[in-house]
Amino acid sequence: MRGTGRDPRALSHEQWIVKVRMLGNGRRIQVPADQSKWEKLRENDRVKVSYRRGKYTGTVWAAEIE
Repeated sequence: MRGTGRDPRALSHEQWIVKVRMLGNGRRIQVPADQSKWEKLRENDRVKVSYRRGKYTGTVWAAEIE
């Protein structure tokens, strides 16, 4: 949308992102969460995360807190 003040990639709602460090390999990923889950979490809490991993590069896709 050229010439407008609106970014077409921006979402119309707020995003609540939880930064998670995996215990097994120390890798850090960003997991979207709803506001109520985000507010309940504290630093160093343990959460269970389900995700899909890419075949060749190991990229994490579709991560979510269970």
